[in-house]
Amino acid sequence: MSSVPSVAKSRVGHCLVAAFSGDMDYLNGPMFRTEFLSLIDFGERFIVLDLAGVPFFGVGQGTGAATTATEAHWRRQDS
Repeated sequence: MSSVPSVAKSRVGHCLVAAFSGDMDYLNGPMFRTEFLSLIDFGERFIVLDLAGVPFFGVGQGTGAATTATEAHWRRQDS
C-alpha cells in the first residue's frame, strides 16, 4: 500500500524548494508530474526537489521529471 503524496514549497535564496513526501509510484506519479509542471510553468528557474520524505521513487518518475524539465526548457526557447 502506498502512502499519500504531498508537497511543501519554500524558498531558499534564489531557489524554490519542493519537498515531496509519500511514495512516488505509478499510482501517485501523475500528482508528482502535475506539481513539477506547475513549478516550471510558474517561471521558476532554480528548483530543488527534496525527496528525503519519499520512501519509494519509481524509475519512471525520475525519467519523467527529466523529460518534463527538458520539454519546458525547449518551450521557453521557442517563445
